[in-house]
Amino acid sequence: MRIYGHGTLERDNVINSRASFLRLAGLGIDGVELDVRRTRDSALVVIHDAHYLDGRAVDETAVDDRPAPILLLGDALDLCEGLEVNVELKNHPEEEGFDPDERVADLLVELLDRRERRDRVLASSFGPGCIDRLRALSPETPTAHLGLSRRPAVEVVQPTVDHGHGIVHPYVSMVDAAFMAACRERRLGVNVWTGFDETKEMIESLIEFGVDGVITADPQRARRVRDDAA
Repeated sequence: MRIYGHGTLERDNVINSRASFLRLAGLGIDGVELDVRRTRDSALVVIHDAHYLDGRAVDETAVDDRPAPILLLGDALDLCEGLEVNVELKNHPEEEGFDPDERVADLLVELLDRRERRDRVLASSFGPGCIDRLRALSPETPTAHLGLSRRPAVEVVQPTVDHGHGIVHPYVSMVDAAFMAACRERRLGVNVWTGFDETKEMIESLIEFGVDGVITADPQRARRVRDDAA
């Protein structure tokens, strides 16, 4: 099972920050998960929410006017050198500032091309149009559909297959034997994302289900549990 760190549980940890990426790079895990949004002038910044802490909308603010701690995606990729980076593209139809042109996907492909494809990037999104656009532009870049649903497993995963994506990222509560069977029948990779109520027993159950990866805010514990189960 691969471990993707999305921050750590240290009290002073700030997800998507320079310090967080440096900490993750030293943990001996497999990868990092980060969030990306498009600025007004078409730069890619690493931030989860649609607004900066001062209330300004990311998509309405020029990149040079962003708060000082906010990283450009290229800088974050440099900090994560040697790790696989799951870039979650933030652009969903139900979210404020939605861009129907899915420009964030174009910008990611352009960045990866400028960096001569030296980064190991997996692109994911809750917005199906976003990863559809990315796949059309860059079929060589792995794409994953993020999920949070109570629908039957087949209904959840079949659209991923129909749109040509090879990986699903379900929330942990969605994963059971039926979900894994539906994914394996369709040859889908499964990387599970967890919340802050994650437990040792939860990670053990994911290992038993045979998931391919876990996206976790406590990568140290996930690594210990994985190593103990080996």
